[in-house]
Amino acid sequence: MANNEIIFIVGNSRSGTTMLGRIFGRYSQVHTFGELHFFEQIVDEKIVKLGECWSSDRLLTMLARLITSAREGLFCSVTIGKYRSDAEKILNLSSKRDPVSVYEYFLIEEARGNGKRIPCEQTPRYLFSAMDILNSFPDARMINLVRDSRDALLSQKNKWRRRFLGAKNIPLSEAFRLWVNYHPYAIARLWVSSVCGTAGDEEARL
Repeated sequence: MANNEIIFIVGNSRSGTTMLGRIFGRYSQVHTFGELHFFEQIVDEKIVKLGECWSSDRLLTMLARLITSAREGLFCSVTIGKYRSDAEKILNLSSKRDPVSVYEYFLIEEARGNGKRIPCEQTPRYLFSAMDILNSFPDARMINLVRDSRDALLSQKNKWRRRFLGAKNIPLSEAFRLWVNYHPYAIARLWVSSVCGTAGDEEARL
């Protein structure tokens, strides 16, 4: 793999993206991140396509959020001052001021900081942003995991229990949200959307 190449692991929730990311992370050259949710929570499709530039303060806030998620977990509160020097270092390395370019520098520098060369991002919902991601990173490799719908449904039903099985980093509110939101029909529809919604020209690249 060439330098600065990025791996994205996507798929329906509870399809094994976390496990595959951990396996990749065992390789000496791959650093696997947790779920960062950059492409659907921090930037949207319009911003990606227009290449919109952000102010330095906004980019520093974005980087602080990404660094916190990468080092402490997705549900940890973001304190901008804690990682400000690291965020400023990444921002100074980037000659561009659009969020996607800065995000790329973040992935590369964070991997290097962990003694690795290849960043691996495993946010399942990136499946629905596949076209934007592959257009932004033409040299990236994307792996789309598909799990039997019955297994995914059963795993999703019990997902809320993780907090009480050792995953103390998951807030009680998140466990409650997962429990309340579970419904077999809704989860089945999401599975169908994730499996059938990737047809087209992008299929050959997934």
